[in-house]
Amino acid sequence: MVIEVVSSRTEKEDSNKLRDYARVGIPFYVIFDPAQHLSDQVLRVYALHTGDYVEHPTGRLATAQIGVTVWTGRFEERTATWLRWCYEDGTLIPTGAERAEQAEERVERLAAHLRELGIDPDVLER
Repeated sequence: MVIEVVSSRTEKEDSNKLRDYARVGIPFYVIFDPAQHLSDQVLRVYALHTGDYVEHPTGRLATAQIGVTVWTGRFEERTATWLRWCYEDGTLIPTGAERAEQAEERVERLAAHLRELGIDPDVLER
């Protein structure tokens, strides 16, 4: 898979590079154009089919069992539009920080439940 992040109008991601990557057999080609230099589409996803790329407007790549999508939010202390991995159904794959936060929330819920049962979770840590 090749992911191109467009930063200017001069690189020809949607013409020359598209043909070149198809010619060498890259299975998937993604153009992420957050500033919309090349078109009104921020994200274009292509899959190679019999030597040519076919656009997948959903961003889902069934044969890879994964997809990409555009997400606006906070990541690494910066709010912006980001390219994110997602499952085939479109659900975002959590970042490491999101997974850690989810795990911490689960720990807190379990600790609260233990306290409701009269068990001190801090004693269990030994």
